[in-house]
Parts: sequence; C-alpha cells; structure tokens
Amino acid sequence: MIRISFLILLFSFSSAALICGEVIVANEIESFMYADGEMKRSTGNFEITYSYEGDKIIRKKILNIKTNELITDNTIYHIKRNMVSDPQTGFNPFGRRAIRAIGNPGTDSIEILTIFPEKGALYIQSVRSTMDYFIISRSKIVK
Repeated sequence: MIRISFLILLFSFSSAALICGEVIVANEIESFMYADGEMKRSTGNFEITYSYEGDKIIRKKILNIKTNELITDNTIYHIKRNMVSDPQTGFNPFGRRAIRAIGNPGTDSIEILTIFPEKGALYIQSVRSTMDYFIISRSKIVK
C-alpha cells in the first residue's frame, strides 16, 4: 500500500523524488562503450541494486544476467543538491525533476547517475569515464 501511494505521489508531481532508505533495482536496457576510437553498443546485461540513503545513493550489487555472476559493491554516489531540476528545489522552470549523483566506482573512474521519470516509469542513466574507456548506460527501475 505504501509503495502504491508513493508511485501515485511520484507520478502526479512528475518528480524523481525517492523515499530515503529505499532499495532500487534497475535493469540495464542498453549501453554504449567508447574505447580505442570505436563506439560499441550492447544490450542490457546487468541488474544493479542501489540503496538511497539521505544524500547518498549506494550501489550494493551488480548481477550479470547472462553469466549469472554477482559482484557485491559499496560504491557511494553523492547526490548533487541545489540544481534547478532537483526535486527538493522549489523552483524549476523546466517542469521535469531529476536526481543526480556523482561517485568513484574505481581508482581511476568517475560516474554520474541521473534518476528521472519518463513516460510513466523511472530510469537511471549513467556516464562512466576512465582513462581507457567511456560508457553510457540506460536502465529502467523495476523495484
């Protein structure tokens, strides 16, 4: 009942606000990897579990759906507040809300997550950059 109420509230305000302490499960739809001067597209291979806690999103695990390999994780993404599209901001001339968070999933890696509503569903888009490659990924939140 609480989950249904949350979804109704979420979509009625068209914001990407999440409830603190919530577990987020997202299935990757597609990704693009740029390395060695080439861009390669792949279909979704991963199910990623996050938890949303205060001003942090923590990646807990990554499941490779094709190989069934499970990687536990504890990457912390710090939510970037005071942006115009932040759901906690009262002023938003764009009308759409988005949560953005920045983290370091590796020693030479930076990643930006964007959580936003689109066409009645919630999505996570991520951009990860290292010295050797660049990945853009789109996932649909399923839980």
